[in-house]
Amino acid sequence: MKIGIFDSGIGGLNILANMLVYYPNNSYIYYADNLNMPYGNKTYCLLKGAITTAMDYFKLNGVDVVIIACNTASTLFGEYVKNNYPFRVYLVTPNISKAITYDKFVLLATDNTTKQIQKNIEQIAMENNISSKQLNSKMQIVPSSLLAYLTEYNAPNFYINYRYIRDILKGLKKDYPIILGCTHYTYYKMYIASLGYELITETDYFERFNGLKMPKPNSFDNLSFVFTGKQNTQRYLKIINQIL
Repeated sequence: MKIGIFDSGIGGLNILANMLVYYPNNSYIYYADNLNMPYGNKTYCLLKGAITTAMDYFKLNGVDVVIIACNTASTLFGEYVKNNYPFRVYLVTPNISKAITYDKFVLLATDNTTKQIQKNIEQIAMENNISSKQLNSKMQIVPSSLLAYLTEYNAPNFYINYRYIRDILKGLKKDYPIILGCTHYTYYKMYIASLGYELITETDYFERFNGLKMPKPNSFDNLSFVFTGKQNTQRYLKIINQIL
């Protein structure tokens, strides 16, 4: 099976790394729109054009499945992609369904993601069998598009951003779980947990499949990259080796 994974940059490598370990027999195309990243503060028209270009590329290359690993792209354009392309589409979005089981929770995501969630609050609430008033009372929103940019810029030395993360978390109660609503943020999962916070992330999905985990791949012959910006394949492969 040929699988396309789309992200604005390195965030989706967290998804790719798990796919390579749990499903190593597929072939993968990782498409990074690093020319336009971060997506959290870009205009709707720019992002729609960029995502359409990426999906057209996947269609041309005959992929069977596309994973939109960018929360912002999934939240804003997920339904558009599902309705206009022939491949199966899986969306990576903030896991609000898990978070609403708590009395309160924090959503840490990009500006565009948080704005779209607020715009769709009625629908999200209905899908989770609660009122929009209840959902709003449970959810504290903390937007940060800058963290995605800093993650991309400083990778793979993610520790450089720890001070900024502490500033973001300042004042947040440790009684409430935090949804990391951007795949770029997942690089800080262990660090934020070490500060005493409970986390809900996109990669939690794979934890149920630990029994299927395969040895780390010795090569990446089944993997190809597309970059819209400056080519940086070796840097991306270094990050994959680091997180596998």
